[in-house]
Amino acid sequence: MGDNQVYDEKKGQNKLIHGMLIGAVVGAAVTLFDRDTRDYTVTRLKKCGSTTWNCVKNPSQTVENVSNTVSSMQKRTKVLAEDATFFVEKFKEIAETTPEVVEAVRKTKKHVTEFSEGAEHK
Repeated sequence: MGDNQVYDEKKGQNKLIHGMLIGAVVGAAVTLFDRDTRDYTVTRLKKCGSTTWNCVKNPSQTVENVSNTVSSMQKRTKVLAEDATFFVEKFKEIAETTPEVVEAVRKTKKHVTEFSEGAEHK
């Protein structure tokens, strides 16, 4: 692969990214013609700014909130993992007992059939 080919690929990639960014900006601008979208965007940006400002003003509170969120997520993940393990064990039990249950049903069917045939002949 020559140096020119590498350069051409990067040039093409840069054009793609540039075009995507322009498209995103134009698309966002067009959607802002709608009043509801503008109102929603302004509200969300104000909330984002307020939240950011609170994080800057109270860094220790921000760290505590993040820590609590991470701790909560870890607990939930642990519970989900335990639940998943429980279900896997139950599925294994079902898979192991299914052949035994099928065989028991076959034997029961056989005995019921023999019994009913015997009752018919009497």
